[in-house]
Amino acid sequence: MIFKFKNKLKQESGFTLVELLLVLLLMILVVSTITLTYFTSINATNLVVSTTTSEIDSRTALYILKREVREASEISQATQNSIIFTSDINSDDVTEQVSYSLVSEDIYYKLVKSINSGEGKVILSNIVNTDFFNYYSGVGEPIEFPIAIEQMGDIKIIEINMSVDQSGQSSNRTMNLSTKLTLRNNI
Repeated sequence: MIFKFKNKLKQESGFTLVELLLVLLLMILVVSTITLTYFTSINATNLVVSTTTSEIDSRTALYILKREVREASEISQATQNSIIFTSDINSDDVTEQVSYSLVSEDIYYKLVKSINSGEGKVILSNIVNTDFFNYYSGVGEPIEFPIAIEQMGDIKIIEINMSVDQSGQSSNRTMNLSTKLTLRNNI
């Protein structure tokens, strides 16, 4: 009877405990690798989306700012981090007083637009530079700061420089945009 039992055990096929543990370990390694790859690709995708969104926002803000400042009829204040001018920005034949200024926000600055001294609207965030505006005469000579009220009429060319942290996490992903514009309606 004992022989029959031993023979029966030898004839039955199956896995040993060691084999099962090895398979379990291999499955854990495969699943861990797949999970790590998945989360790494999700993080990379989020970084690309954040960077692309920041670039689009920055270029759009620069385009709007450039278009509105170019149409300024009179500049009443000009500093490195702000400009106040009058212009008919919404084409309703009424001139508005428009203000663009950098406002400190933690380690960054944000560009705020205000119309007729109303509530400011954030146009762009994560700006890292404060020398945003530079002003030039009609012959291209820089106008030194502070700019006196008498010199406001001399401003014919405005340079806009922006450095934006694309990730918003104090990274080394800084995008620099710059443009020079000539005022059209400035007398």
